[in-house]
Amino acid sequence: LHWFADLVGKSLSEVKQIGYLEFIHPDDRELLRTTWRQVWQKPQPYEVEFRLSPNAKDYRYYNLRGVPLLSESGSLREWIGTVRDVT
Repeated sequence: LHWFADLVGKSLSEVKQIGYLEFIHPDDRELLRTTWRQVWQKPQPYEVEFRLSPNAKDYRYYNLRGVPLLSESGSLREWIGTVRDVT
């Protein structure tokens, strides 16, 4: 969530307290919930575009891509990814 806090100009503790979905456009929240639920249950590469705003007024479009890095045993070790402003 550090990258997310940087995007919205808030501290990590503020994002955790408010909840990351509050910064996402209401029409895009379910898409992100569904995408993240799926890739955490079964780690796989993903790409999603959504609108984000630090103040719920001035939304910008972002493209988020992630790839899971797996251990030798096949368990999830970490995620690596990019987030780009595509407005």
